[in-house]
Amino acid sequence: MNSAKIFNIALGIHVIIALIILILGETVGLWFLTHKLVIPVERMYAAHWVYQFSILSMIIGVTQVPYTATIISHERIDIYAYVDLVNIFTRLLIVYLLVFCDYDKLILYSLLMTLMNILTALYYRYFCNRHFQESRLKLVWDKNIFYQMFSFSGWDLLGNLSVTVRGQGTNMLINMFFGVAINAASSIASQVQGVVMAFASNILTAVKPQIIKSYANGNYARSSNLIEYSSVIILYLLLFISTPLIMEMNYILKLWLGVVPQYSVIFCSFTLFFNIFSALAMLILTIPHAAGKNKYPSLFNGILYLTTLPITYIIFKLDIASVWFPYFYNTLSMLGGCIIIAWIASKYLPPFSLKKFIFNVLLKNFIIVGCIFYLISIIQSIIGEESFMRLIVTCITSTTLLALAGYTISINHETRNIINNYITNKIKTIKCKLFQS
Repeated sequence: MNSAKIFNIALGIHVIIALIILILGETVGLWFLTHKLVIPVERMYAAHWVYQFSILSMIIGVTQVPYTATIISHERIDIYAYVDLVNIFTRLLIVYLLVFCDYDKLILYSLLMTLMNILTALYYRYFCNRHFQESRLKLVWDKNIFYQMFSFSGWDLLGNLSVTVRGQGTNMLINMFFGVAINAASSIASQVQGVVMAFASNILTAVKPQIIKSYANGNYARSSNLIEYSSVIILYLLLFISTPLIMEMNYILKLWLGVVPQYSVIFCSFTLFFNIFSALAMLILTIPHAAGKNKYPSLFNGILYLTTLPITYIIFKLDIASVWFPYFYNTLSMLGGCIIIAWIASKYLPPFSLKKFIFNVLLKNFIIVGCIFYLISIIQSIIGEESFMRLIVTCITSTTLLALAGYTISINHETRNIINNYITNKIKTIKCKLFQS
């Protein structure tokens, strides 16, 4: 099948999706912003500017998908690393500029972030056009390919929209029932989630092409093994970051913010667990995507995720639970979604076992994590009050315990041998360089 034809038809489909987002955003979304959200009157002008910049960023992101997929398919992961480094320093520069600017900082921040997104997208498009011939724009049409890809994209869009609606809908419900003050805590949780998920996404970007290639070549055993190994690795890499954050969240937020907004600690803690289940779900979703069967994962999980909104509304309306409820429910629904995706993946990848995934990846490792949390809490109680020294001890203890548990219990014999050989080869290389010098 002609790759240039596929690329251009995919780009056309995503342009259609972007136009739908633009129409909905400028009608329903704008009405909701103006009439339903609790925003101080004097800040409504800034809110409208931020909203428009957000729509523009979303349109750029949607139309960027075919270019991103092309880079991933060619396994040019190094480009992501370079661009991410530039973006990190650009964000730092943007924040630095805000300090010296007298103009409305919220509007300026949104403008500069949107410009950064535009420049990033332009660079990716320039890179693709220069290195990959199939990404050059052409007017092509193939009815069969269009309908197949539009069906796939449509179901994928449903799944992604359900995630977006759940996240933004939760913030809107918190705003409606508890006001802007609690939205500050929610915003902090979103920032923490974004940083950790960016780390997870980079790992997934490196792993997914190999899983898809193995599946496409009919090597189902290798695809299953890659998912099993990658699940454990991603789980532990996220735990290395999340465990000290969860155990010392209040102190870390004090260092970062000075004054910790109410509920921000529990919001951030639930969000970090949510990230782990989300990363595992995205990894396993690679199999239904490789098989071209994304209808049922998107449908089942979309419905599950969207139940957050009516249930949260009822809970808030009846005053049954506190403001943290949607974060708790989101975490549980993501765990349920992860298991649903694993069940669907097992239908298209016979060597992959749902039972094995639940017991060997989820249950076993979270029992280990529970024990580690308990040991760290004992050490913290011995040390006493929150301090920088206690934070350092927590980081060292959690890293050591997770590394030992992962190496001795979680990974299998084959993976352990690969790690041993890698470390041995690295040591030999370093020794050779030292002796040569």
